[in-house]
Formats: sequence, structure tokens, C-alpha cells
Amino acid sequence: ACWITQILSDSLPMPIVGIALCVFFEIPSIAGDYRPGEAIMNGQPRIEYMSLDELRRAPRNPKQHDLGAIHLSMDKRGFIAPLLLDERTGQIVAGHGRLDVLLQKYGAGEKPPARIQVSPQGAWSVPVIRGIHFKDALDAEAYLVADNQTTILGGWESEGLAELLKEFKAADMLESTGFND
Repeated sequence: ACWITQILSDSLPMPIVGIALCVFFEIPSIAGDYRPGEAIMNGQPRIEYMSLDELRRAPRNPKQHDLGAIHLSMDKRGFIAPLLLDERTGQIVAGHGRLDVLLQKYGAGEKPPARIQVSPQGAWSVPVIRGIHFKDALDAEAYLVADNQTTILGGWESEGLAELLKEFKAADMLESTGFND
């Protein structure tokens, strides 16, 4: 069986992400006996909310982001994909664009996207995959690049994409996908 921490179960519909985490990371069930900090010690991933001010960016992230497109997507669907933290360094290795958009929204005094928690003091917290330890800084940077590049390399099946985009346009959803006319 697989688990996603109780932290998100009431506020984030996670079936697809949960399946992906379980298949990719082979997360075992820990039924109700999860103890904070355990995943860090045994290397098992978990999802945990972290305050925006706790998050540290990878210092060498060459990926550029279309923040406008991320804003539109987040406005339409809320915050969906958790950031990924390297426990060894405490730095983000995936999700820099999403983090940038959240910081912009927070700084502008906007309403937080769905699935972002707000403390009584007004600080925003975001879901983060924790418990991953890369062997060194170069390994973490290689993952950062691979996480972005392997998606780009996949390309699109033209006919299927065209059909979906036509449906998105008819439903006034095209702009939030990163595609335009």
C-alpha cells in the first residue's frame, strides 16, 4: 500500500500524484504510525507544508520560466505539484518557477491559490516533497536539469494535442495551458 501524509489528505486531491509517488519512490504504507523526522532518517519521501520564507533556491538553476503562464495555470487550478527539496542541502531542486509565482502573488497581496495554507500571521505554506537526499551538489544539479529537460525531450503527439487544445479553447481553458491560438 502507499501513503501520502495526512497533512494533505483533507486539502489536496492527490490520487494521481500519490500514484506517481508510490510507483516512482516505492513508498511503503506506514498506516497511522508516522513520526515527524522519520522520513529524513530512513530516506522515504513524504509531502510536508513549508513556509515560503523557509525555502532556499538552488544557487545554480539555469532554467528560465514563463511566470505569466505559471500564474495563469495556478489561477485556474490552484497549486498542484509540490516542490522538491534536497534534504542534504535544504535547497529546492524542482519547482523554482512555481515558487517564484507564489512569492510574486504573496508580495502583491493576492489571495493564496487553492491548496496553499495560510498561518494566523498571514504567512503562506506550500506542499514540498521531503526526504530526498542527493549524493552531492552536482548530483542535485543534474537532477534539476534532468527534471526539466526530460519533459522537453518527450515532445507531443500532434493529433492528440491538437484535439485537446481545441477542446480547451472551446472551454476557455487554453490560455492556462501555456498554449495560445
